[in-house]
Amino acid sequence: MQELLELGQTGALAERLAELHEAAQPILEELARDLGYERAFVALVDAGAGTIAGTVGIDPPDDLLAALAAMPDEPGPIVQSLLAARPLRLDNALRDPRIAEALRSAYARAGLIAFAAVPLPPASAVLVVGRSEPISATAVNELLPYAARLIAAIAARGEARRLHEHGELHAIEKEWLWWMVNTIQDPTVLTDEHNTVLLYNTHAERLFIPRPDDSPGRRRAIEINNVLLSAALSSFVLDQGNALGRDLSLVDPVEGNELLFEVLCQPATNLRSGEQGLVSVLKDVTD
Repeated sequence: MQELLELGQTGALAERLAELHEAAQPILEELARDLGYERAFVALVDAGAGTIAGTVGIDPPDDLLAALAAMPDEPGPIVQSLLAARPLRLDNALRDPRIAEALRSAYARAGLIAFAAVPLPPASAVLVVGRSEPISATAVNELLPYAARLIAAIAARGEARRLHEHGELHAIEKEWLWWMVNTIQDPTVLTDEHNTVLLYNTHAERLFIPRPDDSPGRRRAIEINNVLLSAALSSFVLDQGNALGRDLSLVDPVEGNELLFEVLCQPATNLRSGEQGLVSVLKDVTD
């Protein structure tokens, strides 16, 4: 079970890093080109654990992550930048007191000596840029517009993902709703203010919805049924729904014999559009 949990967590992280890469990579490439940085990457930070979960961008120091993960009590300037919500500059990682002595060799091996870290709080991430010479405070200020663009791009990508997930959830719910309505043996329809059938289950489809290959007799029977249904619904509206049900005679489009139903109506309002309609259930009382 623990292995399955870890596998799920690893998959979720990989998906998030892929999403981060897609949103951030074009901006990072532009930043490095315009401002002359040898490396520019975004570090995804687990603020609760105080660790770097992963990096994307131009020449990210992946080997440094293992060393930092092994010493979570010494998060270093990248994580500190996010926690403090302010940019940090390091002129020399081998001498800076903000880096633990045991981690300096890891920074050296990764080639991350002079760098600046700019927090991206909404994304729980940090923009990191590095080059051979120290980075001035003025240079850090030049990074801020790019940081703002990164935040906007990452947020937009996250919103797109949420909308996609919501769309999938909506589709699943709609599928369940379709099955729920069609397990009802009684013909059920939703009609608009003009008594036009908008939605229907499969049992109502047989009575009210024509098909291209229908015979003239079946098509005529369906036309009659729609007229009779419209008249019954109009009388319900005129009564302002005082009657709980009313009788309705229809024609069986296949057999041609008379069918007798009790129609139960309930007004409905589409809260999104404000449109009024009726939900009608036809109880077969022919026998």
